[in-house]
Amino acid sequence: MVEDARGTGPRLRLPQSITIILSSSTSGFLASGQDKDMSSSSQDHAGRVIDVSGERSIRHANEMAAELLDALEAGDVRLDAARSGGMDAAALQVLVASGKFASGRGRSFVIHAPEGGALRGSIARAGLGEALAPVLDADPLPV
Repeated sequence: MVEDARGTGPRLRLPQSITIILSSSTSGFLASGQDKDMSSSSQDHAGRVIDVSGERSIRHANEMAAELLDALEAGDVRLDAARSGGMDAAALQVLVASGKFASGRGRSFVIHAPEGGALRGSIARAGLGEALAPVLDADPLPV
């Protein structure tokens, strides 16, 4: 993460020359009840659990990055994508950058994505399996 020269806030540097500038306010993209495709966010002994459902694309990337950055600055994050409808390359790049951000800060970032699920298919089609392997987990979340 680097400071934006225009003073608009920190930025996440994403692969393939995509840079997302983060503002200090977020709309709760991943955890809001405003989007019927999104579920909830909760806290457990392992940190924050963010439940994602529905498809995510480039139009969601800024909000997604801001929400993940806020969560990772506060502690460990587990992204439950078991009900995800898949993600395009921009949304997947946010996940790659979030993993790197977490690693650089000594945080845990784990993506729960069951084998055979839509997110795993998106990752394979984008050729990002190796980049996301350190943060992917197929085991079910504890109840």
